[in-house]
Amino acid sequence: MTVSDAVTTCNSSCNSCGGSNSEHKILELIMTSEIELTPAEIAQKTHVNHSTVRSAARRLLEKGQILQPYRGSYCSQITHGMRFAPLCVHNVCFTVENVTVGEHWVHEETVGAVKLRVIFGVERDRVSCFVSCDTGMDRNACQFAIKRCVEIAEGRLGHKIGELVLKTLEANKDFVGCRLDGVTYLTVQGLSDTIERVYQKADGVRHEAKISKSMGLAELESLFQGGIAQYNVTQANFVMIQELRKVVETQKVLDAHVGELTKITQALFERQLKQDDGNGGR
Repeated sequence: MTVSDAVTTCNSSCNSCGGSNSEHKILELIMTSEIELTPAEIAQKTHVNHSTVRSAARRLLEKGQILQPYRGSYCSQITHGMRFAPLCVHNVCFTVENVTVGEHWVHEETVGAVKLRVIFGVERDRVSCFVSCDTGMDRNACQFAIKRCVEIAEGRLGHKIGELVLKTLEANKDFVGCRLDGVTYLTVQGLSDTIERVYQKADGVRHEAKISKSMGLAELESLFQGGIAQYNVTQANFVMIQELRKVVETQKVLDAHVGELTKITQALFERQLKQDDGNGGR
């Protein structure tokens, strides 16, 4: 479907149901954008109410006129197929803690472009799993790779394993057909042990974020759904909550000290009153 075909279809549907021109403007923006857009960005660019944008985007998505590469973001079929690829991950490392490892053992296998490496470490009684894939894995491929590592580990141990702890991973988004002007790469330090890089590849530009932080599978799922930007926002909120808790605890301590000082001051004041009364009686 071309941009003009999609916009024409949207015009027809809007006119037939007596709708406004908002849906047409939203579709035209998404179809001509080279990157995915959030409802807030669409509202800002089209000057359409945010709630109207969300409703219209849902309708366009249900009609198959736009795509949702991940939760809270929209793009066109042309953008998704030619210039934009959804978030992927590679170089994933996770561990299984507190298991009884009888002897050191290493297993390696390759499934397509994905390489798996499972290591049984005797010293720390830990199973470490490494998954690598240069092109990156989407949500389904990553889940399959993790599941396969778990099967290998459980087959060796002879029993089910407990909670998995993700230690590090690299998330990437590729923009095909783009080029960086004047630089070949850019690296910045992000939040919560995150290092972000943008660099030139042969077929386009890659935005990559290396996350070195212990997390559960739920956080990995959130990363796939919301992308790197939403992950950074979540981590920033977490840091703010932690700092706020420290402030609250500090305030509790200060309040306790103030309470003690108030009691001491009150006792001294009452004692002084008694002494004054006694002196006056004499």
